[in-house]
Amino acid sequence: LSLHDALPIFELESEARQQAERAVRQAACDGEILNIASQNAKRQLTSFLEGFGFTTVTINTPTGRCE
Repeated sequence: LSLHDALPIFELESEARQQAERAVRQAACDGEILNIASQNAKRQLTSFLEGFGFTTVTINTPTGRCE
């Protein structure tokens, strides 16, 4: 198999990977997974920092975009 012959295979694999990434991202958006993950992370980090004696914890996260 020459490099020239393999090129369409690499392009096909790359396109399939990109489509899979889009599908996973859309599923995460549709299922509110990104928002839930952000809320859980804030809760866990707040608890962790309060364990070290911090009395006020503010965590700002960027708003993700679902397209």
